[in-house]
Amino acid sequence: MTAASHHRRLGAERLPAVVYDVGGLRVHLLDTPTHTSGCVLTVGIGCAHDDGVPAGTAHFTEHVRIAAGSPVADAPVLPAVRGHTDTTRTRFSAVSLAEDTVGLGRLMASLLDTRGVTPSGFEAEKEAVLVEMSATADAPFTRLGPTLAEAACPGRGLGTTLLADRSSLARVTAEDVAETARTGYRRDRAELALVGPGLPVDELLAAIDRAAAPLGVPAPAVPVPVPVPLSSLRIPEHDGIVAVTWVRFEEEPEPHDALMGSRGLAEASVAALGHPVLGRTTVRGSGVQVDVLCWRAGDAAEDLARALAAERDALLSEARSPEALRRAALRRFQNTAYASATPLGAAARLLDGTGAAPSSGPSRDGAPPPPRHTAPERFGVWQVRGAVPCRVA
Repeated sequence: MTAASHHRRLGAERLPAVVYDVGGLRVHLLDTPTHTSGCVLTVGIGCAHDDGVPAGTAHFTEHVRIAAGSPVADAPVLPAVRGHTDTTRTRFSAVSLAEDTVGLGRLMASLLDTRGVTPSGFEAEKEAVLVEMSATADAPFTRLGPTLAEAACPGRGLGTTLLADRSSLARVTAEDVAETARTGYRRDRAELALVGPGLPVDELLAAIDRAAAPLGVPAPAVPVPVPVPLSSLRIPEHDGIVAVTWVRFEEEPEPHDALMGSRGLAEASVAALGHPVLGRTTVRGSGVQVDVLCWRAGDAAEDLARALAAERDALLSEARSPEALRRAALRRFQNTAYASATPLGAAARLLDGTGAAPSSGPSRDGAPPPPRHTAPERFGVWQVRGAVPCRVA
């Protein structure tokens, strides 16, 4: 195991973490004066990589890995592990008391083990995924972000979270889950961050090393993002929604934050017309991410969409002004400081970049770099008509 002193810039703030290579797994450790410890593990596989397996396999694998986590003998109470499968990665997180930090690290590293679950456990986890999917189906607003992101930048896996349904999940087999885990749940496709007080580094790293499966054979190629059919890009019951999207190809907080951030120019411009923001999200794909802001304008949707389209160039110009950039940098600093105030928040920030993967070469999943766009093309204005997002020129 080797270590290197490392400072990763997080917005306007630096967190002094030390990064260790533990048999191919990058482990970020940060000592903080707190009473609890937080741990985050990310693996480089998500919904966009459900290639050759039914849609929903990556999400199902997340559930099975949590259920199969190794028992931790020296932790009186196992912390609850939470998981979330995104388009191109899956994230796990958990917290523990300070005295259980070694057990926490071991538990999170055990997600990279190869053990499975019993047939009854497999079916129980399938039911759990179905419950989550049903909740999403009952809240179609959750489809807005990935639908608009995929429409704004197709072919990068941004809408792949839309593809799974009851039928596809019913076809997922134990072999599909095992293959997904073999492909993505590897030390060389994962990163772990642990933040807490008085970290016993040697003991902690040894526990992590024992819990994670060894690398073994070279990493297989991660599939190129699966295509999203146009039939999936529908948003029922949401006519009257107006949205703007901003496509990012690299780490570029400016002018993104000034334009799309909380209390940014796009939000302020529409608020002045009497429409409070309905929701915002960022959808990450292969080598790209798309920021989405939306409003429910009802009968005024067409007028609002035209007004935004007419103001596009002025908004882009103002987003690069010194005052707009100064205010955006201050908000970014405040948000970063708040998000890093707890051990779990700091661990998450250690593994979060400020933007998407650089676009100068192929992305880590083998897809070619995304095409470059001019600023007006990257800033899209949309209106939902007949359940379909339509770009407004």
